[in-house]
Amino acid sequence: MRPILSGPLLLLLLGSCSQPVEPAPNVLLVVVDTLRQDHLGTYGYEGNPTSPFLDSLASESVVVEGLTASSSWTLPSMATLFTGLEPAAHGVMRMKGEGFALPEVETLASRFRDAGYATGCVMANFLMTRRRGGGFDRGFSWWDDSVVNLPDPHRGSSAAAVVASAEKWLEAQGTEGPWFLVLHFFDPHASYEDHGDLDFGNPSYEGWVKGGLSVGEVRNQVAASTAEDLLELSALYDEEIRAVDQALGEFMGRVRGREDWGRTLVAITADHGEELGERGWVGHTRTLHAEQVDLPLMVRLPGGERGGTRARARLPESGLHFTLLDLCGIPLSSGSASSFASFLMGDGAPSSPVFFEVDFQPVLKAGADKNVRKRGVIEKNFKLVQDLATGETHLFDLGEDPRENTNLAGSTERAGIQARLEDLMAGNPWWAVK
Repeated sequence: MRPILSGPLLLLLLGSCSQPVEPAPNVLLVVVDTLRQDHLGTYGYEGNPTSPFLDSLASESVVVEGLTASSSWTLPSMATLFTGLEPAAHGVMRMKGEGFALPEVETLASRFRDAGYATGCVMANFLMTRRRGGGFDRGFSWWDDSVVNLPDPHRGSSAAAVVASAEKWLEAQGTEGPWFLVLHFFDPHASYEDHGDLDFGNPSYEGWVKGGLSVGEVRNQVAASTAEDLLELSALYDEEIRAVDQALGEFMGRVRGREDWGRTLVAITADHGEELGERGWVGHTRTLHAEQVDLPLMVRLPGGERGGTRARARLPESGLHFTLLDLCGIPLSSGSASSFASFLMGDGAPSSPVFFEVDFQPVLKAGADKNVRKRGVIEKNFKLVQDLATGETHLFDLGEDPRENTNLAGSTERAGIQARLEDLMAGNPWWAVK
């Protein structure tokens, strides 16, 4: 497949015919673990100032509304991003044992490596460390997960450590050849730490919420929580986002100072979101609601091409894998999921349905209440979710009810739409225990 880049962007990267051909674009892929799209200023958040740097970067980027995670927790979602496969194909849906490791397929890093890129990653999520053997490091010539070496990987803030490690690697890269660098921040995953220099909380608050509580401790309290409690919890979560925003802003200052900045592509996204008590739960894996699977995506094309534009379409997370390759002119394999690079460049929006699922079994028996099997599909403005454990079905009109509060399943007026979505789900391949 020919490179999708054309017109001004291709000229920017290649220069005139009388000049030496520039190397391919560098790619910086940033994944912020557990980041809710709706807690970023550029997506309309009016609460705390969580993302001043990201909001400023949005003016130089194509901001996508509609990217959808393949699942509501890290391992299946990141397996999709790294392989371009949906859970039924990559098979990752377990914390350990069968269904934990990536299959023997090409990864995003191996595709960039084989195209002549230097490949590096700073991984702050303890589920994907090299020693766990899941294969998420495949294709990276440099991989650093040392920031996870903590007595409790859920505690503290590792954003500054991620940036410090990445800066060292980037300083060692020349400006002649291209590089592909992944930064996976763990903040704002629980526990939610209290960043005293930010202080988004209410100074007069005297309830149970405080920084550093384990997610189990929070869940024990959330059922009896007041609106003030949940607001304080959200404030701590927001401080964690701001800590990443600050660290990333400092790192991007270094990237902008490089001679190869003019041909550097930056993509910023998340693996899933977080529930903050709105539905009686805190954390993720339990649902497929918008706060769990609607992902932010900002793509700063080299030179800021199409900066400040917004692209609205329902897109599968697997497509981001192929889009990054496509934007860099790396051929896509036949039969692969569709790239949406042309959409980012201003072409028409894709209109295919998007599927997502969660089949979560906790490692500890004490977490039996986290067992869940749900599947979902979105087509146009309608979303259907089936709970395989309870048999419940939920249908939402996202145009009228974007927060997914009103279940329309079983209504006469929406019977045709529900039947259509049920048919789509029946024909889709889903993850299954092998």
